[in-house]
Amino acid sequence: MSNLVYLISSLPSLTFGQSPPISMDGFYNDAKEQLSSRNFNKLQEIDLQNINEENHFNLKKFVDQLESLKEDLLEIRNAKKNDRTPAITSIPKTILDQNPLEREKSIMKWQWEQLTDIDAMEMFTITELFVYKLKLQILHRLNSFNATKGLELLESIVNPPKKMEES
Repeated sequence: MSNLVYLISSLPSLTFGQSPPISMDGFYNDAKEQLSSRNFNKLQEIDLQNINEENHFNLKKFVDQLESLKEDLLEIRNAKKNDRTPAITSIPKTILDQNPLEREKSIMKWQWEQLTDIDAMEMFTITELFVYKLKLQILHRLNSFNATKGLELLESIVNPPKKMEES
């Protein structure tokens, strides 16, 4: 327990929108030194893209919210395809009018807020460490967005370069 308290106390604080103050490798190195192998393995397993309540029952509420988010995103896509107004239940309706990048940022902010609610109830527990990792993943993803590279990628998809014929 004292190692977990030390680890959590020694981690840099996270603020939405900031550059990640620690790399994932640095986070894992610190965690590996302080956690039992069982808890470290649990920490490594948790991932924002494939989290489920079976392995992380402490985050059941968040997992449920993510499932609802996925349903809302599917509803948005289906509504757009069928030219109708989406009936969303979880995410704020204000994101519907945003461009895809701003929508993604808003969704990450929403996820951050949901994690903050969980974090407020947990002090020096493995759940608090799980929440920290998920928030760190959000910051790394948010920090990876690059408008110039994104436009270049979009342009390459919309107008692929023509291959030169070899003679």
